[in-house]
Amino acid sequence: MPIVPDDRADNESGTHAVCRIRHMIETDFAFASRLLPSEDALSSRLGIGRRAVRRALEVLEFEGLLRRTPRGMRIAEPARTASPMARSESTVPRELMAARLCVEPALAALCAMRATETDMGRLLALVSRVNEARDSDESEMWDALLHRTIARTAGNGALLAAYLSFEELRGDADWQALMTDCFTPDRVEVFHRQHNALVDAIADRDAAAARWVMAEHLDTMSRSMGLGG
Repeated sequence: MPIVPDDRADNESGTHAVCRIRHMIETDFAFASRLLPSEDALSSRLGIGRRAVRRALEVLEFEGLLRRTPRGMRIAEPARTASPMARSESTVPRELMAARLCVEPALAALCAMRATETDMGRLLALVSRVNEARDSDESEMWDALLHRTIARTAGNGALLAAYLSFEELRGDADWQALMTDCFTPDRVEVFHRQHNALVDAIADRDAAAARWVMAEHLDTMSRSMGLGG
């Protein structure tokens, strides 16, 4: 599906909304085993547009963190504390991408070695959601969940903790500004091909290929964002 560029404001970013809502769930124990506030209430509380909130809830439901009920969205997993790794206020996008290049290829290789048939079904479904995204904001959201799912499927707690600490920074304004420029229609088509090749390598249990494709994908993203290779 062709990607439509969107000139969203920062408070309309779906990825930013996912990060904010997930952080709220994981750190505010008042929400444990309870219904989330309504879309309107979340939009007002977080200062995020309602479209972004709606899209974020869809992503978090697919992930399994939320469960849709007749009364609204309920938290499906116990609230977790935030990543144990300290958040550094001095972290800049170039450092974040360099760190991702160190960690995520290893996660992709482990995922290829450990993914079950159920895991593969989820990864294939996620690739389809990325490919079917209607605009760059939606594409970025499902892209982020694909990467997160690979990280969790890898089954290495230390590497997952590192990845989750990186993910928190993806909601920052500086990163979001670069990502908005990065997700152009032409580049998104390249990212789609790389995602398909990555999931194919995982399905083939080819750890070396999965590691290589993930590294190539992140390097392509880094260059597209103007961060160098």
